[in-house]
Amino acid sequence: MQIEELIFKQFPGKVLISMVEAGACIGMARNSCYNRSNLGTFPLPIRKVGHKNMVALTDIINFLNNGKYIPEQKKEEKRKPGRPTKGEQVRRMEAAREANPIF
Repeated sequence: MQIEELIFKQFPGKVLISMVEAGACIGMARNSCYNRSNLGTFPLPIRKVGHKNMVALTDIINFLNNGKYIPEQKKEEKRKPGRPTKGEQVRRMEAAREANPIF
């Protein structure tokens, strides 16, 4: 049997399945799915449907056929509200000096 047939038989009539079910299909534990989702490193594209994280069956099939992860995406660091700390000010000043050295 082809991978497509197995996946479609396992989830009849569905186009999207939960992130945890998708993780189980590719051999990931439940908590690993949540951890990797929060870090932005889940190997499949996640779609938000209401408050649930869902994955398309076609994405799972492509992943299993190709055996490749989608490149990991790191979340951008959000700037904290309020005044920068002294350490942040020093790092910013050092970066500015390195970018524009004065002889």
